Amino acid sequence: MNDKYYKEWISYIRHKRFSVSTYRTYTSSVEWFLGKCTKEPSLYTEHDIREMLISLKNKNTVNSTITAIRQFYIHILCIELDWRKLPYTAKQVKIQPIYTQEEAINILDATKSTKQKAILSLIIDCGLRISEPCSIFISDCSSKEMRITLRSTKGDKDRVVYPSAHVWSLIKTYWNTWHRKPKKYLFEGQYIGSPYTSESIRAFVMRSCAISGVQYKGVHAFRRFSGTWLVQNGIPETVVADRLGHNSVKTLHKHYLIHSPIYLKNIISPLNTKHETLNRNACQV
Repeated sequence: MNDKYYKEWISYIRHKRFSVSTYRTYTSSVEWFLGKCTKEPSLYTEHDIREMLISLKNKNTVNSTITAIRQFYIHILCIELDWRKLPYTAKQVKIQPIYTQEEAINILDATKSTKQKAILSLIIDCGLRISEPCSIFISDCSSKEMRITLRSTKGDKDRVVYPSAHVWSLIKTYWNTWHRKPKKYLFEGQYIGSPYTSESIRAFVMRSCAISGVQYKGVHAFRRFSGTWLVQNGIPETVVADRLGHNSVKTLHKHYLIHSPIYLKNIISPLNTKHETLNRNACQV
């Protein structure tokens, strides 16, 4: 691998202040590409790159690698390739798992720790990502206004959420009864001043699923449930998108409402009219 280009690439993406996940993806993608190169990267054509990508099986990996290589060529090599010759693969749309309301409540009831119950309630109530409860500063919580400010969430965006009164009561119970008062974060980990971790959330949710007899579908499935439940209960989609931290309602449709298309249940079958007529006639005899 060409260390010179790799170091320049690392310097560039650090300067761009990408999120941790984007940083890891771009780093590994360009590292993979440079590892495949047997000559100067600038000598590779679109056809050469396309042939390299054939060895990658996952469509999402192919697309993220194409994006990273494109950025690498533009900003490090200062070369504009014809990206029409290096198209993205067609994305496969899959229905992701989602908890029902009954399952979510059963999992919550099986969570006995006051801290863990407060964390999970906050995730379900506000549709948080798994990492978002971990980085809540005590100074960003206002019980008087029932408001929590989330800092540097996905896309390096701050946003405000307003947990329900029930969730606030669970947070207050945890705060008043926990054996060690937090110093910096609302939910701290094993050491004072260190945040609770995503791994710890995932672990206790898996335990609660086992206790309640509910199949574990991932922590993000609570976020899907929260978003779809709000829309199904009449909350405007623009409000739900803002609550979840999305820039567009399109994201809500693309990633959330597809998992629970309740509106499809209301479609009237073309056979209904005939059967309804037969039923009415049978009742009149």
